[in-house]
Amino acid sequence: MKSSEGYIALISVVLISAVLLIFAFSVGFSNFLARFNILDSEYKKVSLGLAEACGELAVLSLSTDDLYPGDQEVVIEDFDDPAEDYICYIFPITINGTNFSIHTESVYHHAESNLLIEAATSNLDIDTWEEVDKYPL
Repeated sequence: MKSSEGYIALISVVLISAVLLIFAFSVGFSNFLARFNILDSEYKKVSLGLAEACGELAVLSLSTDDLYPGDQEVVIEDFDDPAEDYICYIFPITINGTNFSIHTESVYHHAESNLLIEAATSNLDIDTWEEVDKYPL
């Protein structure tokens, strides 16, 4: 009788330890993955900021030169880390009657942002400033 009681206690300890180990592993792994989600959202913020910077540059260029064509790659140097530059692209500007459309794109650590800006050509009043899925080729 005594030998079976020790066996049941030993099996119970092993099972409880296994359950606690699985629980600790799953909590730790979910925290590990959460860090990558936060990092991805930070990359997306930088990417969107770059696309908006290119949009601002295109609108500024249009305000000084009515014939500004776009189709420009913009490189922003990082003075803290010279090995890493920030790059965004202004696609060719299209004119539809009295409106123009600007499409910009930036990719930062695989986080991609595409921006569409539409405005009147006469006074540069911005009608649309939104992130879109992809630049229509």
